[in-house]
Amino acid sequence: MSRELTYQWLFRKSPVFSVSIGHDGRFLDASDAFLGRFGYSRDELSGLGSPDIATPESASRIVEDYLPLLRR
Repeated sequence: MSRELTYQWLFRKSPVFSVSIGHDGRFLDASDAFLGRFGYSRDELSGLGSPDIATPESASRIVEDYLPLLRR
C-alpha cells in the first residue's frame, strides 16, 4: 500500500470526527466516525460546505473565524 493510501486509510478509520476541507470551504473527505454519526455518505458530503450542514451560528463561526485562520 502506498504511503498516500495508508494516510487516507488512517484518516478514514480514525475514531474521532475528522473532516478535510478544501480552500473554498467545501468538504473533501471525512472520517467514517463523522459520516456514521451525522448520517452522511462520503458521496453526499463531498462538495458540501459547512453552511449546508451546520447550524447558522456554527456555520457563521466557521466561515468568518476558522476558514480564514486555516488559510493563513
